[in-house]
Amino acid sequence: MTSPSEADKIDMSIRFFILGTVLLLANAAPAQTPSASPSLERRVADLEAYVNNAARGSDSANAKTASNISGSGPGHNGWMMTASALVLFMTLPGLALFYGGLVRQKNVLSVLAQCLGIAGLVAILWWAVGYSLVFSRGSPFIGGLKFAFLRGVDAQPNGDYSYWVSQNIFAMYQLMFAIITPALIIGAVAERIKFAAVLVFVGVWMFVVYFPLAHMVWGIDGLMNGVWNPRAQVTAIDFAGGTVVHMSSGWSALVLCALLGPRLGFRKEIMAPHSMVLCMVGAGMLWVGWYGFNAGSALGADGIAANAFTTTTLATAIASFTWAMLEYVLRGKASVLGFCSGAVAGLVVITPAWRTKPCITLAESIRNPVMTFPMLMLLPAVSLTPFPGALKVAYLPAEVRRKPCPTLFLSTQPPVIVPAALMATATVP
Repeated sequence: MTSPSEADKIDMSIRFFILGTVLLLANAAPAQTPSASPSLERRVADLEAYVNNAARGSDSANAKTASNISGSGPGHNGWMMTASALVLFMTLPGLALFYGGLVRQKNVLSVLAQCLGIAGLVAILWWAVGYSLVFSRGSPFIGGLKFAFLRGVDAQPNGDYSYWVSQNIFAMYQLMFAIITPALIIGAVAERIKFAAVLVFVGVWMFVVYFPLAHMVWGIDGLMNGVWNPRAQVTAIDFAGGTVVHMSSGWSALVLCALLGPRLGFRKEIMAPHSMVLCMVGAGMLWVGWYGFNAGSALGADGIAANAFTTTTLATAIASFTWAMLEYVLRGKASVLGFCSGAVAGLVVITPAWRTKPCITLAESIRNPVMTFPMLMLLPAVSLTPFPGALKVAYLPAEVRRKPCPTLFLSTQPPVIVPAALMATATVP
């Protein structure tokens, strides 16, 4: 038998060395990391969270698996884009036509220009720093500059406020609130202030009043955010703007109206509204747009939005009819302006707390025009001459009783009358 040659021995040694090395490396290789994909139960739970407009599993701080439904939800996002357009529709052209029909004919274009100017100015301020000062984390009184110039505001949701709505859509929705709030004020000073003065006032007012107040009530760490901030010093619940929008603009309008004084020719010239047609068209647009204002504040197409839609409809219809019937009883006839006035009063009164109401109460819808109508007559007595001398009834943020309504006359919130001299609810005689 021939002994293997030296070359064969070397070849066999190399082969054994390679085989041993491969086996050693295979045994020493770390185990593969298990897939981070969610289980079937987790995926079903995420779908349920989307339908219920709630947090998905991956939104928790200690989540270990990602969600297959990442980012915003198409249905909720679609509704919020629609709601944003509806709220802008309230100002342009709704409020512009409403106010435009109530002034004298020579001042219609002035009112329309003021509404357009306010929309443009506030949008620029909101883009630059407004959104950040209101909705970024900061102090209890004002937010920081994290989102200045909408930096980082993209299609991903901001979990501080919504799990399923893109933050850029949320920012645009809140912009529409910021636009209409100062626009409401011009009803108190129509025909008495120059266009440039309006823009200067609005620019200053946004930084002094709106941005701080909106952060305190709606900001995640706001002083009065009783919904999301467990350390809030005042646990206010203002779901759609009773404090941030209506009371801030109402009291500001009253102060501005008092500072400017009566219109030239007041009680010497006839200052009747020039077009009830424009007024009625504008009021109708406000009613339609208000569904975005209230139902949109649910930040999703869910049961809360549906409840808001229902209560908004009932409150507006009842208040409009009640105001007109008061006119019929006290003055002998109802008027188109009376119907419009009551509709706006009903819209305002249901705004702050409808999400906490499982049903709409008849007493709340009726008492708003009943309390507002007689107060209207007091404004001329103290020389407050808004152009059409209006009142706004809103709700003070208060602890909300979440029990179902046992009767039609249960009241869940204490009302406060704000003689705001805006919202164009009647003509001063």
